[in-house]
Parts: sequence; C-alpha cells; structure tokens
Amino acid sequence: MSAPSGIEMLLRWLRRLPIPNDRIGHLVLSAFLLATANTFGSSLAAARFLSTQGGEGIAIYYMVFALVSIPAWVVYARMIDRGSRVVLLQRFMVAVIVMTALLILASGFGGTAADYALYAGISVLESLLYSVFQVVLIDYLTAREMTRYSTRVAVALSAGGMVGGSLAGLLAGFVSPFWLLFGMPLILCLCLAHLAWLSLRWKPAGEREEQGESGILENLRSIGSMMRGFLIAILLSTALFLNIVTQCIAEYMV
Repeated sequence: MSAPSGIEMLLRWLRRLPIPNDRIGHLVLSAFLLATANTFGSSLAAARFLSTQGGEGIAIYYMVFALVSIPAWVVYARMIDRGSRVVLLQRFMVAVIVMTALLILASGFGGTAADYALYAGISVLESLLYSVFQVVLIDYLTAREMTRYSTRVAVALSAGGMVGGSLAGLLAGFVSPFWLLFGMPLILCLCLAHLAWLSLRWKPAGEREEQGESGILENLRSIGSMMRGFLIAILLSTALFLNIVTQCIAEYMV
C-alpha cells in the first residue's frame, strides 16, 4: 500500500468517527488528541536521534533523561495541587508548545547537544503531559465513572498513539524531518483549543458538588490530601524508574 492511499484510508476512517456530545466523549477525544501529538513528536525525535547519534548514544540519553526528569517532577509535585488542574493543564500545554517549538528550532542548527536536548526534552514533556491529564480525568470523573469509562480512555490513548505514529511514518516521505516535527505543537494547539472549550462547558466533579460540606467528611478529605502529599514523592520516583526501565527495554529490543 502506497503512502497516499494510506493517508486517504486514514482520513476516511476519521470522517466516520462519531462526534461526541457529552462530557465523557470529549474527555476521550482529548485523550486521543494528546496521545496523537505526543506519539507523533516522540517518534520523529527518536528517529532523528538514532539517525544522528546511533545506538551508542542511547545510554547517555537515559542519563540526560533522568537528570532532566527529576527536577521536572519535583516542580510538578509542587504545582499540581495549586488551583484548578484543568487550567494548569492548559497553561502547561502552552508552555510545552513553546518549548517544543524552541527545541525544534535549536535542532535545526545541528550538533550533538541539540539532538540530546530535542529527544530528552520531548520525552520529559510527554510524560508530564500524560500525568497532568490523568489528574484532570480524576477531577472530571467520579470514582464510579473512572471505573466505568477507564477502558474508553485507555483505548483512546492507544488509538492516538497508533494514529500519531502512522502519520509520522506516512508523512516522512513527503516532508523534511525538521518541518515535520512542528506537527507536534500544531496538534497540541488543537488539543489545547478543545480543552479550553471543554473547561468552559463542563466543570470538574468537585466544583459541581454543592458547597457547604463540613464536619467529619471534610476532615477526612483533608487527611487524605496530607497523605497524598507524603506519598507523592515515592510514587513519582517509582514512576520515573519504571518509565526509564521500560524505555531501555523497548529501545534495545528494536
């Protein structure tokens, strides 16, 4: 199958997708757009890195990734509970769009440092975006809804990853890798616009509840928040370790 016919089939498939008209459907659509943008950018960044640095640079990349990830996750842990999470996600997405564009522009000058910065930067920003989005899902969905609709979100993330990777592969034969990388911030702009519209139409589950709850229930919630504050450092460290191990295994199995 040629690349043009593949793109045409993908477009026909996208046209047949039903447009969601409810809160759950739009959250699933946001997950799909986010995964599409992240996989599109990370696939191209990985391909560029391997073509310039080769497999020998993977070990150094993981050290750079860890050095950048640790302070990034520390900042994330301090910021995640300050204010509205959906607003935080929108602001962080704006920052990711700007930083990604700057990293791509810097990579145009070439050099080893630019290659490491592009690949490690996109990888760290990708993991942070997924984490903030998961927190936003928890805010928008009740515990019962999370249990019921988590499969839809997981499928949307997987489908977005497949579409993002497929688009990167299909378009690589028509557009230069440098300009093609700008597709990631462009898709993130679409995701940002959709999230902004979603936040105006629907409020998080906590904000939809009536105010005035106090007493034992409120105290239990405050205790839960304190416990999460103590455990978050351990959870983030574990997540970072597992992420690095998974990427190491994936890279060396290719």
